[in-house]
Amino acid sequence: MGLSEREKRVLAEMERELFGASTLDPKLKPANSVRKLVAGILIAVIGLSVLLFAAISGLVWIGVAGFCIALFGVLAASANPASNAKPGSGNPSGRKSGGPKPEGGSFFADRWDRRQGE
Repeated sequence: MGLSEREKRVLAEMERELFGASTLDPKLKPANSVRKLVAGILIAVIGLSVLLFAAISGLVWIGVAGFCIALFGVLAASANPASNAKPGSGNPSGRKSGGPKPEGGSFFADRWDRRQGE
């Protein structure tokens, strides 16, 4: 069963708001994310090593510094990688642009369009 024009407009507006508020970029660079993941894990391991050394030595301030280093490493490993691609530029799905499409399409929206024959 197809959607009415009003339902299509409401759905398109909801998609624009959703993708406008999203912090994730659909075009992530895998090499960049792997590099950040490995660097973050190494920093976290170094921080935990400093924390362990401080626990053995009994130096509280070094333990706090080690904890901060480990926390920074975990945050760096879990951060979203930056992409040089601008969202909304080009035609990432490779489809013909026959009609007006809302910006910020996703995998599921493209799949739905293919299923509907658009």
